[in-house]
Amino acid sequence: MPELYLADQGVKTAFAGREAVNSKEAYKLTHTMPDGSTWSTYYDIQTGLKVKLYNPGLPLLIPM
Repeated sequence: MPELYLADQGVKTAFAGREAVNSKEAYKLTHTMPDGSTWSTYYDIQTGLKVKLYNPGLPLLIPM
């Protein structure tokens, strides 16, 4: 689901700080579904591009 429509689906999004991804600083956003499940997306601070998706329900990190 595109991030643009997350709020329409009842997903709560929160800024969760900054973390290094592949030696570059990234903003971390945590998303929470109405059922309580969560995942995180990471955006490169310089470019604004999504660089990583982490879903605890999946067995691995998904690089973008």
